[in-house]
Amino acid sequence: MPRTGLSTLYLAVGGQDFSEVLETVSEEREPSERPDLWEIVDNADHSLISTRVKSLKELLYQGIEFNVHSPYRAVNIAAVDKAQRMHSLAILKRSIDAAAELEVKGWVFHPGSHPPDPDDLRLASSANEESVAALYDYSESY
Repeated sequence: MPRTGLSTLYLAVGGQDFSEVLETVSEEREPSERPDLWEIVDNADHSLISTRVKSLKELLYQGIEFNVHSPYRAVNIAAVDKAQRMHSLAILKRSIDAAAELEVKGWVFHPGSHPPDPDDLRLASSANEESVAALYDYSESY
């Protein structure tokens, strides 16, 4: 049977504070109106810092399940510049760490974006593949 998840993205882009995420996720609902899991957006003002992870972990005991959508602003795992790519990977690994603490059912991320310069396309594609493999390996440790 398919499972239904609901993303908190609408709260993040709507300018809501993270406290609104906690209220929305923990709100009493009829069983037929409850999503099977919540996708928590780990980005910008909704970054999964330790205090937020702790608050969400308390909801696990209520039977609430989570997915995490990784950070996506200023993150590019296909960056040709190695320092930028490594910084992006570090951000995403912190997100994987938070996701593991929340015992998520899935962690969602976007592949890197390619540069406008066609000469860098091959390098960016290779960097993207290496980054995806590195993130997969890192997540396997959990």
